[in-house]
Amino acid sequence: MQPQIVKLYSSGEILNMRKLVYRGTCFSYYLALFFALPLIMEPDFLLWLWLGIVPEYLALFTQLILINVLLDMLTNLLVAAAKAYGKIARY
Repeated sequence: MQPQIVKLYSSGEILNMRKLVYRGTCFSYYLALFFALPLIMEPDFLLWLWLGIVPEYLALFTQLILINVLLDMLTNLLVAAAKAYGKIARY
């Protein structure tokens, strides 16, 4: 979606660019949430299925990494919009 965001901004269609950023952010966040939520809710069981013997803090580490990924999904397209504006320092 990043090329479309830059294209819409350069053609002066700011409202359409903002709609694309909003829709893209929602779509990517909910798609990532769909796959990450089972791992966030039951990391011990799923890691036991995968590894057999689970190290002590691996479940907590997995949860924190997945939460970080979800937060990055919220800001990913906002960075693309900031780059299109050319005001990265403000972001």
